[in-house]
Amino acid sequence: MAESFPSTIAANILTKMDFLAFAEIRLSSRVRKEITKAKQILCDVKDAVLNAEAQQAQNCKLQIGLEKLSELLYDAEDVLDELKCEVLAKQVSKLSAIIYYGKIKDIRKKLDEKAAAIRSIYDENKQEFRRVYSGEMGMNNSFLVRTSCGPSICKVFNLSRFLNPLLTHGHHFKYVRLLCLSGLQFEVLPDSVGALKHLTCLDLSWNLILKKLCAGICKLRSLQILRLLGCSRLKNFPNNMGKMIGLRYLEMTTTDRHLPQIGVECFSSLRYLHLYNFHHLESLSEVVQSLTSLRTLILKGCDSMNSLLDDIQHLKRLEKFVIYSCLTVNLQMGLQGKDFRLNLKVFIIYDLEGLEDLPQMILEGSANTLEYLRTDSCPKLTELPAWLVNLTALQKLEIVSCQGLSSLPDGILNLFNLSELMIQNCPTLSESLIK
Repeated sequence: MAESFPSTIAANILTKMDFLAFAEIRLSSRVRKEITKAKQILCDVKDAVLNAEAQQAQNCKLQIGLEKLSELLYDAEDVLDELKCEVLAKQVSKLSAIIYYGKIKDIRKKLDEKAAAIRSIYDENKQEFRRVYSGEMGMNNSFLVRTSCGPSICKVFNLSRFLNPLLTHGHHFKYVRLLCLSGLQFEVLPDSVGALKHLTCLDLSWNLILKKLCAGICKLRSLQILRLLGCSRLKNFPNNMGKMIGLRYLEMTTTDRHLPQIGVECFSSLRYLHLYNFHHLESLSEVVQSLTSLRTLILKGCDSMNSLLDDIQHLKRLEKFVIYSCLTVNLQMGLQGKDFRLNLKVFIIYDLEGLEDLPQMILEGSANTLEYLRTDSCPKLTELPAWLVNLTALQKLEIVSCQGLSSLPDGILNLFNLSELMIQNCPTLSESLIK
């Protein structure tokens, strides 16, 4: 069985493609066209993938094909995440646009090949598969509720009145896999959601009045993606969320000083964790040793967080670490003199006004694995350290909007794997390099 359903990964990718398509900053027409082509391929192959997932246990070829598709989709997601970060920072240069065009075009071609292979294998398989439609919405295995107004002005939505009739009389609705309620405003997630046994993705993001998750959510054993981003009033979580051992992707926001006690088992299955505007969170110490499978950690707006080194030393499988607008974070404290080993491939820091030095223990601890390093909007960073040349696996280095930076370390060009060096909006550094 594949580690994660390709349809689930694809649903997340489509959301990111929609964001990039309507982003305020203008991407080149070539990049947009490639994104549109890739999106069309995903939409066209959706039904075949869903059917293949249902039948993979009886068909080895389908299982192998889905595993290969999952790997490609994870690569696509990583590229889109990087591009999304640049779009949000409004720092998409002509050079980076060319780079992303090449990456997305390559993924699109491979995606077309994998999609064709899945269709071919599925067509060979004559077993009957139940196709489930979400009522009159006309979408297979997905149910999206869209609003024409933003979350700040949207009227309060009576979710129970909406869900209960569908669950009672809409037999096919119980087989829905993706439920998107992003931007809808309701205070409590009703228990009836627990009847959606096949649900793999639940999006409750940007609900500004949601206060409580019901106990029924713990019955969603198939759930892999839970999006609670922007749910700033959410405080009450059911005690037995630890039963959700299939959860892979979690985005959340809360005003509490501590991470929600949602169960060690739940955290141990996570591959992706995004903590957004945890303004009072001071550390990850309560759960960090449970995050044994975590690959991606994004911290944004965690204003009270201080030292992270004591926490992340336990994240041996972490590959991507992004720190964004965490005003008081100190990346130099603790563990000096101790053996500190990580396996990061991507490290990105944005808008850290107090950062004066790059975090030596984090970066040198990943010297043999780190491929991509980006430093953005760190005005107090005045120099790059000499030990940067120890990052022998580094392939891409980006330095953006670090106005105080004046020079690069000697030997930087001796990094034999370094193929891309981008310097943008760093006037002092640019002048010194010209001279």
